[in-house]
Amino acid sequence: MKALLRHLVFSVSPLPAALVATLLLAFSASSQAHNEAFSQLSLHQALDGKVTGHLEVPLTLLDRLLDFDLNNDQKLSWQELLQQEARITSWIETSVSFRLSEQLCQPIWRPLQLRQVDVGVNLYLALQLECTQPLSATHTLTIEYDLLFDQDPTQRVWVRYQNASAQDTETHLLLADARSIELGAETRKFWPQQWRFLTEGVIHILIGWDHLLFLFALLLPAIFRLHNGVRSVHTRFRPLLYDVCRIVTAFTLAHSLTLALAALGQVELAASWIEFSIAASVVFSALLFWVPRAHAYRWHLAFAFGLVHGFGFANLLRDIQLPQEGFVAALLSFNLGVEFGQLFIVSLVLPFMFWLRNSRAYTAVGIPVGMLAIASMGVFWMLERSSV
Repeated sequence: MKALLRHLVFSVSPLPAALVATLLLAFSASSQAHNEAFSQLSLHQALDGKVTGHLEVPLTLLDRLLDFDLNNDQKLSWQELLQQEARITSWIETSVSFRLSEQLCQPIWRPLQLRQVDVGVNLYLALQLECTQPLSATHTLTIEYDLLFDQDPTQRVWVRYQNASAQDTETHLLLADARSIELGAETRKFWPQQWRFLTEGVIHILIGWDHLLFLFALLLPAIFRLHNGVRSVHTRFRPLLYDVCRIVTAFTLAHSLTLALAALGQVELAASWIEFSIAASVVFSALLFWVPRAHAYRWHLAFAFGLVHGFGFANLLRDIQLPQEGFVAALLSFNLGVEFGQLFIVSLVLPFMFWLRNSRAYTAVGIPVGMLAIASMGVFWMLERSSV
């Protein structure tokens, strides 16, 4: 299916090179276009200083990088995982280590389990740390995490640490160039955690192709003005900027509202319904290009569908589980990251839109073909997500 859609994109020209690159990247995205998989390590320190927890790794990531599909049927079964449990546990033991005040702790890994999350299925392993002494306020727990980073430097690992005695939760992000972290009441810092959530918001929107294509479908026609049902291009930059600002502001207000409501647990919708609706919004906004009377109402559409996109953003935060202490700050940091990423994309696209506005190849061919390609991508996502 993806190969067929790529062929259709290549067979229709001329399409601006930047749009071609954008669409090809979008076609390579998965059906969960904005819900990227991530690993998660959760630890809990009890009042007596003992530490328990669990590790979750997405099965898709695990199989793609290490190939656990023994019979090559393109399906990873529970039986195949059980047959390789010793291999998996050994591989994890050599890749994840814990130290308490420079003394190595021995993790006791429990049998394999599976856990359903919004973006798929995770491999779940409970653990208990055996250290030479209980963890206290004067100790720091150091984690060295090398799991899958050599195979995939782009993966991210969220670490959650709950301290029963301090009654708070730390949330950290491990990356390929930052594979270790120190945990403990004395190492918790407010601003580094908020910076992690802000950068996560930026990353989330930059690789969220369903969000971006929805916006592109509404922004690309902004070079036109409508008079008596006839389209003509803007001659000045200010009206174009005003139209774009209305759309971006409406989208921002809407998804910020539902993101907050969902993250606070006030509203909860099925992830499958949200995913399908976001894909439908991509199709609808692209096809709206051929309804000239709807041109002035694109910002209304940005607000209406932005409410749905906000629930999509919230799915990631639900899996990460924001810290109870500083919850509002973490939520605001993530949302600000989304806005910064969104503004970055718009600031790159807007000057090119204005510069190309007098090119007939762009206005008469490039934009309509681009809209068809965006709608095709949305239909592709709808079909995939309706089968999940």
